[in-house]
Amino acid sequence: MLWLILALLSSATYAVVAVMDKRLIDKHLPSLPSYYVWIAFSVLVYGFVFLAIGGVPANIEAKYLLMAGISGLAWGGAMV
Repeated sequence: MLWLILALLSSATYAVVAVMDKRLIDKHLPSLPSYYVWIAFSVLVYGFVFLAIGGVPANIEAKYLLMAGISGLAWGGAMV
């Protein structure tokens, strides 16, 4: 029964976020690119917070960190 409640909460959360996105884009931001800037800024802040809390894993190879960074840059570049 718990899975049903979690599934409904997940759907409700997604709906609230979708409505907030549309409200922000329509009424509070001048253009879609400015919305993307806000999203990029918030993702960057979350990334630094999680990095500060969890740290970089000690046994990970540098090439995987580099690939993760390039992937993030490519995703951001695609949004631009």
